Amino acid sequence: MSTFSFKDLLGDLPYTAELYWQLRQKDSPTTVGMNLTLLREALPGWIRSAENSPYRSQPGKKVLVFGMIHYWIEHTTLLALALAGMGHEVSLAFMPYSHWRKPENRFDLRRQNIYIQETLKPAESLIKVVSLFDAPRT
Repeated sequence: MSTFSFKDLLGDLPYTAELYWQLRQKDSPTTVGMNLTLLREALPGWIRSAENSPYRSQPGKKVLVFGMIHYWIEHTTLLALALAGMGHEVSLAFMPYSHWRKPENRFDLRRQNIYIQETLKPAESLIKVVSLFDAPRT
């Protein structure tokens, strides 16, 4: 059995990616294309700036910001925090894909989903983080 087909099998089994994440990869990038190290370094400063914004008390609108690939997620996180600092109620939605043109197996997608959620967890005091990967399919 090749590695690719084994990952396909693991991607369909419940809790395999989550267990692998806890045991082997906690807080590290999952694939070459998904590295949020720069976001992890910048996020505390961005959160402080948004929390200390004098505009937070102003009434705002409900806003949805969407990002996918790692550099889009970095930019949309900054945008979402800036909007939250201006008083808006912001939801940051994402998909855990590392490439927009390459198919990825479900096991890696589930690991990347956990990685992104763990990275964005500190921002949840200001923005709602939503994974569209977890959304029910119709």
